[in-house]
Amino acid sequence: MKTYTLEVRVDPRSPEQELALIEAMRHMAKQFETVSLAFDPQPRIALYISDMFAGVEEVDLTDEGSSTKSWPDRKLAPPTDDLTRRLEEIRSRYGNMMPYEAYLRDMESIPFTSDDRIHFNRELEELCCTISGFATRADGSDISVAVALASGSEQPIALGNLAAKSDVEMVLSEISPGYSIEPNDQLLRYSTKGADWPGFGMESGYAVVRGDVVVKLIPRWIT
Repeated sequence: MKTYTLEVRVDPRSPEQELALIEAMRHMAKQFETVSLAFDPQPRIALYISDMFAGVEEVDLTDEGSSTKSWPDRKLAPPTDDLTRRLEEIRSRYGNMMPYEAYLRDMESIPFTSDDRIHFNRELEELCCTISGFATRADGSDISVAVALASGSEQPIALGNLAAKSDVEMVLSEISPGYSIEPNDQLLRYSTKGADWPGFGMESGYAVVRGDVVVKLIPRWIT
């Protein structure tokens, strides 16, 4: 497995800059299974970001020698009453398929540093909810996606031609060695619509479609 080290050397001067940092980190979190972070101590941000990654390690740059240590586990704050009400409304209004625009509106109304953002996606997954309008086929029709993909990518994707299974398995062996492709999975190429989203680059790779739902994105190229 390849190892990536991401160095974050920033000093946010305002709450707005802190939120911008968190947003950027959340967008990058989906790219990697394990990441080492070289992080100037900013505990509130660090603890929140640690929930986005699997296997995150912190490097304390203030110590001479910079020894690597793991972030401690922490318990999430309980879901708020507002989140519970919001989820009940979603279940009543949309059932198991939520439009992407509605999903974005709800996510954007939850503060970046609130644990409700984490609870929101987990609860939707437990409801077997999927997001429509996030991915489109080559003919322009919508295909639903797993909640985790919509929360991780945030950029709508377009599905293209079939991909060779050998190509997909080669990439998976590097970035997700434990992931298995099932016999009936469709493997398609995908690309983001980054040109429509200022500040975002274009991303492309492979999408695993299972039961007419995009269940995994495998990023391959980022420009």
